[in-house]
Amino acid sequence: DYVTKPCTPRELTARVRAILRRTQDTQPGSGAGVVLAVGKLLMMPAQRRATWDGKALELTSTEFNLLEV
Repeated sequence: DYVTKPCTPRELTARVRAILRRTQDTQPGSGAGVVLAVGKLLMMPAQRRATWDGKALELTSTEFNLLEV
């Protein structure tokens, strides 16, 4: 996908989510036990929890949503 400047955060988020929808398994309940790992960051989307280097992160809903994208 190609995005021209200037691009609003809302448009960028929508485009990323659309790409993820097209590329990920969409069966209901398939993500219940999923743990996403990037370096020291671990995310548990179903529980809306995240840790950094083993320590729980206190994230707002918006912060978690941004990490999830």
